[in-house]
Amino acid sequence: MRGEIMDLKASLIIPTKDRPHDLDLCVDSIMQQDLLPNEVIVIDDGNLGSEFIHGLKARIEMKGIAFLYSKKTVCGICKSRNLGARLASHDILFFVDDDIIILDKQYINSIVKVYEIDIDGRIGGVQGPFIENMNKTKIKLRDKIWFGLEMLFCVRSRKFGKILRSSFESSTSFVFSEIKKVDYLSGCCSYRKEVFKEYSYDECFEHAKGNSYREDSDFSYRVSGKYELIFLPHALILHTHSPSSRLMGLQVSRLMVRNSYCFFRKNMLNKTIINYVCFIWAMIGLLCIRVLFYVGRPRKNRFDEIKGILCGYYDIFNIIKTK
Repeated sequence: MRGEIMDLKASLIIPTKDRPHDLDLCVDSIMQQDLLPNEVIVIDDGNLGSEFIHGLKARIEMKGIAFLYSKKTVCGICKSRNLGARLASHDILFFVDDDIIILDKQYINSIVKVYEIDIDGRIGGVQGPFIENMNKTKIKLRDKIWFGLEMLFCVRSRKFGKILRSSFESSTSFVFSEIKKVDYLSGCCSYRKEVFKEYSYDECFEHAKGNSYREDSDFSYRVSGKYELIFLPHALILHTHSPSSRLMGLQVSRLMVRNSYCFFRKNMLNKTIINYVCFIWAMIGLLCIRVLFYVGRPRKNRFDEIKGILCGYYDIFNIIKTK
């Protein structure tokens, strides 16, 4: 009931594909939470096997948590999240990738409290920061140059959690001590279940192999038109970036370019000439930055990224041509 502080329950949804070891570590970190979810839902796009599933079910149910498993025949991260939202029974939905480890034992508790004190239901989604390397203590000069060039080409900005005029995202990787309202959420995040009565993840952002790019930004940016989105600085998770079932090089770059165009076309509803110029400048920048770094230090993966961007340009041409 609106106007009263509520005791909310949480469902935690884990889409997975052929990563049993990573999923094991992910579930271990969930089981160490001070506040456990009321329900864990695993959506399987691969083949975890009955023995693994029975063991996982036993571990989770031993903690008094309801366990639900669903195996899909058509893979896709957006399809998995949408299915998980439909299957979920509780108020707050946590979406967790199978290759993450929750570092903050108060992660679920802290996020649920944000929703509970929001008595008017204005907040639709909450996310914490993620790190990708526990041992990385110093930013390399190469990374600083890369970020500076991305700022020059309107691909990134020091504005926190904003969608830029180019339709690209500013960063949410900076460390802040206070809670912030943002334009979008990315990766592992949470939403009120009622959000999915109006919105769903757009399956057009999926690759044929089921991977996706910017589908989370697209979904959350649309949600931000009605609800507030909150960044909670201390709810920390580690993204291990498992190499299993992951797109590489050319495929990632191609999908990045194609889906960035799809995001621009779909979400920049009041486009001005400035938006178009910034978007085109950003798309040129994606290629220029990689060419510059490839010339400075030739590497096959960088060359594959260049080819992928060019293929992405071709995909955009075909999309425009068919409209």
